[in-house]
Amino acid sequence: EDEGGSTAMKERVVAGYENRIRAFSSPEKIFQYFASEKRGGEAFMTPQDFMRSLTPAASKEEKGDGKVLLSPAAQRLFSLVDLNGDGLVSFHEYLFFMTLISVPQHKFRLAFAVAGDEGGGG
Repeated sequence: EDEGGSTAMKERVVAGYENRIRAFSSPEKIFQYFASEKRGGEAFMTPQDFMRSLTPAASKEEKGDGKVLLSPAAQRLFSLVDLNGDGLVSFHEYLFFMTLISVPQHKFRLAFAVAGDEGGGG
């Protein structure tokens, strides 16, 4: 059997599995699947893990060492999610981000409108 064909088939199977995880799994399962760093018994996502957890395209843009090349926009996004700036995303940081992006925009407008009404003046 063709080695290249076998590798390509394996990559398609893994990509399909990862797409199903992204589409149908809870944030906890997604985080546990993609997080590759372990520190003190806790799992963390590298910038590459984080991008792979969000988009299948990130899996394709690799350097020779297997690390995903991050665009400047992806680097900015990661730095916003990495709240403590340690270069890794904890489960709590990931969950906070996933919660924020799942809130419909009109709910944010409503929340800010209410906060503005109740904020009063100085």
